[in-house]
Amino acid sequence: MAGGGQAGGHRGPTAAAAPPEATGRPEAAPAPKTPEPRGPIHRRLESRQGQSYDALLERNSDGWSLTIVQLPRQLGVGKPDLQEICPDYAAAEKTLREFVRTH
Repeated sequence: MAGGGQAGGHRGPTAAAAPPEATGRPEAAPAPKTPEPRGPIHRRLESRQGQSYDALLERNSDGWSLTIVQLPRQLGVGKPDLQEICPDYAAAEKTLREFVRTH
């Protein structure tokens, strides 16, 4: 019985070591953890400095378009404070957070 127990214990770690390697590689492939939203996202945000911003994230053929304008809009200012095309939704969210943090 002692020999059978050792053989069984010896096989267990070997068998357990092989599946994590095999399962680790396929799990690394699907990067997006949450699905990207389908439609445009509209947000009103306030920075730490007290500035209010209106943000619009829209999906397009190149990725996600991010447009940020300060509120209230100043007369004669028609240009957004930030307008950028991001490759994916996560990059657009990161750009939005960085903008609000620094303004």
